[in-house]
Amino acid sequence: MKEFMEKQVPISNQAEGGSGSEAPVITNAPTPTTENPVANFVDLQLIEELTETNEELVEEQIDVGADQLTKEQSVSEQRIKDTSHQLTTVREHISEIAVILPICRAKAGEWDNSKLEGNAIKLELQPNAWVENICAVDFERLAEMGRRHVLLDVDNTLCLRNDTAVAASAVDYLKAMREQGAIEQLTLISNIGVWTRGGVARIRQIAEMLDTPHYVCACWPNIKPKPKPFQQAMSLIGGTPESTVIVGDQIFSDIRGGNRLGLYTILVDPLGPDHPITFWKRRRQERILKHLERRGVT
Repeated sequence: MKEFMEKQVPISNQAEGGSGSEAPVITNAPTPTTENPVANFVDLQLIEELTETNEELVEEQIDVGADQLTKEQSVSEQRIKDTSHQLTTVREHISEIAVILPICRAKAGEWDNSKLEGNAIKLELQPNAWVENICAVDFERLAEMGRRHVLLDVDNTLCLRNDTAVAASAVDYLKAMREQGAIEQLTLISNIGVWTRGGVARIRQIAEMLDTPHYVCACWPNIKPKPKPFQQAMSLIGGTPESTVIVGDQIFSDIRGGNRLGLYTILVDPLGPDHPITFWKRRRQERILKHLERRGVT
């Protein structure tokens, strides 16, 4: 306490010459300490480190956000493609239903058969001829009509689905027709999908078996009955709609596509069972064929 009192600062009073209005003056006051440069350096270094860390975090967040946007954009584009594919399928189904509906009504007695004249069933789904198999096609008569270019479906027309074995009778018959000049050029035309075993290599093997270098493998979205595969096939063999015949077992692909372009269409009975993808179409085809039988289309 004594040491503390000795360090107290003396205050001059009024008797020592000071005026009463003046504030007391403290002498021997400690001077302010200067700033510590080491501390300042540490603070600046810390600030720089925090700034760098924040910048890295911001860049990382930007990268994560950009990746997320890219993924979302990719998903959105795929959804758009899937939706477009579904809409196309729905439109095709609606078109097929519009063709089949009058047949169902006629069968139920709501319409008579005369009102089916001029309907799409006659224009697109009705073949020019209907035979049992490829060997029953009269290519000589077709040649007399000026139709010597032949398009052949593969699955269930020439061979079983996913198989490469063409019946020897069919191979010999087609060879004989070509030697006689009834068939000038021959090409295969087949839809190829993810469910098709062997793909293009399988179709090429069958074409070699028939001694023809020509074949068309139609892939989505340009598959039968769309015009492009038929046009490609005719281009390969130099055919025109007026000189070309299409032989197949599917009304909704082979016959419909051929009729749209003005080809001579020949329907054959399927050699075996269908793939589940085309099974539902076969059931519809059977109903249409029963109607055609009643009308005497053979």
